[in-house]
Amino acid sequence: TLSENGAHPTPNNGSPNRHNLYILMSVDFPAYSSPKIWIVYLLSVTIVNLHLSTRKLKLYEELKNFLIYENFMPFAISVENVIKSFEESRIIDDVSFNLAPGTSSVIVGPAASGKSLLLKCILGLIPIDSGNISINGLTGISRLKEMHNVGVMFQENALFDSLTVWENIAFRLINQKRISEKTAKSIARDKLSQVHLTNDTFDKYPAELSGGMQKRVSLARALVTDPQILLIDEPTAGLDPILTTVICNLVTAHKSKFGTTILAVTSDMKVARENYDQILYIENGTIRWAGSLESLLQTGTKPVKEFILE
Repeated sequence: TLSENGAHPTPNNGSPNRHNLYILMSVDFPAYSSPKIWIVYLLSVTIVNLHLSTRKLKLYEELKNFLIYENFMPFAISVENVIKSFEESRIIDDVSFNLAPGTSSVIVGPAASGKSLLLKCILGLIPIDSGNISINGLTGISRLKEMHNVGVMFQENALFDSLTVWENIAFRLINQKRISEKTAKSIARDKLSQVHLTNDTFDKYPAELSGGMQKRVSLARALVTDPQILLIDEPTAGLDPILTTVICNLVTAHKSKFGTTILAVTSDMKVARENYDQILYIENGTIRWAGSLESLLQTGTKPVKEFILE
């Protein structure tokens, strides 16, 4: 989660579900010798074994934040003083932020301000000039080992033209997870249904689909492995209001069910305001403001308020 200045994290007030508690339980506690971590672990186990009232869920959030700030649990994504230039133009200028596990954040800002480029830098598709990027605690090029836990939806969809819709969706299942074609087809069909595409698109090629349909196939592919981290670039661009709501609800439901950390880019301020825990406003390659929608009225500058609340 992000602080209001975007430089350091602050606790998220959202209530996690039971699945998120098991994410906490999956930390390899025996690897640590500190008594503090064992105290926290035992308290957490106690909470899991009790009915999860709102009060106990709040305690869980406090425990999770303690783990993060005491360096027992890594941030899902950490960006530190990242700079990226092309020739004489600095496109990303000293950007820093941290995303806690299970939170959702969205990057907004004027066109050509470095939003999509920042996602590509996090993914390692474009090398940075300086700074550091970590995913689940792995830093630098080592973070690429965590790519199997990351789902990606590109702005231009990036579907394979020579593969059918189901083959695009199931590509990772077959080639990385080594899942059988029969099982992969079944999973692909389910994901296709989730993004409201009918079975008659199953064996079609991307060129036979509209732009909006291609975008939904791209999202289905990003979700196919139920990733821990989801990076999505303009997930609702070109979609009508009904489909926009469908896609936003799907992403939110995925976060609730799997404790997914989401980082999105959008040009739709209504989508940004209504569907994400935190908003990062970037302009000229620099994060000018970051925080929750609720805090915008108190801490946002006039230009930021006008842009986000337009």
